[in-house]
Amino acid sequence: MDSVNGLAIAVVDPFTTGAHVARYVNQAGYKCVRMLSILNSPVAHLVQEGIEVTYDATIQHNDQMEDQDASYHSTIESLRKLPWEVVAVIPGAETGVELADILSDRMALTSNGEALTLARRNKYVMGETVREANVRAVKQRLCSSLDEVEEFLGDFSTDPFSAVVKPVASAGSDSVYLCDSKEEATQAFSKIHGTYNGLGILNSSVLVQEFLVGQEFVVDHVSKNGEHKLVGIWEYDKRPVNNSPFVYHGMRLREPQEIDGGEEMVIYARSVLDALQIVHGPSHMEVMLTPTGPCLVEV
Repeated sequence: MDSVNGLAIAVVDPFTTGAHVARYVNQAGYKCVRMLSILNSPVAHLVQEGIEVTYDATIQHNDQMEDQDASYHSTIESLRKLPWEVVAVIPGAETGVELADILSDRMALTSNGEALTLARRNKYVMGETVREANVRAVKQRLCSSLDEVEEFLGDFSTDPFSAVVKPVASAGSDSVYLCDSKEEATQAFSKIHGTYNGLGILNSSVLVQEFLVGQEFVVDHVSKNGEHKLVGIWEYDKRPVNNSPFVYHGMRLREPQEIDGGEEMVIYARSVLDALQIVHGPSHMEVMLTPTGPCLVEV
């Protein structure tokens, strides 16, 4: 523990699973700085009961400033004024990814960089970035109006009709709709557009995608300096229940060799990580293994 005296790690949005990350920072002997990516974050209280974390300082990033570069500069100055050397800025919850990327990059710390940070959180930009890297991606459109939804669905040729409508920056199955008609898709858009998702983010636009037919898996990696190590593959058991199309019934840990197409899926997952320039840290990727090969759901 003596070797880390005077050193601090900032955890951006240490709620939900991020509280566990912060606890590990405590256990490793570092000073733990709680960083909130949204001023007066409405979801900062989402911490699992029984998780005890000691925060040595709390800093709120002012995301309300018109000059975003100035807001980042102010937050970095707050970190540098702490009585300890900040040696890492890491995300806790999903909402902390962008700020952690930007701060760590500008402070010359270990970082995935800020150039593609939006592509790591915004599902639409994510898919298009993957496609531009010549890696398979889902057919999709980002829609801000019903006219855009109808225009995109007008080109749909799936038979029977099936589309997914969801927020662009949520988590889990929050407000994800499986639609069997164009009418259902437009209704789902209206339910999502203009509302706040479970992470407290305004749904100013909505993602409409083709529905991928196949078996869904999670491919978990941890990366260091661009080298990706497989942590585990989980097979999802999702089924419709109580008028909700995607309900988790369970998941099963699998070996890639025991899945038809499993090794190809791991190679594909690493190509997605490379396309998004995720070179450091853990990644949790949902992949649909279709009859024509793997395709990204989100990471």
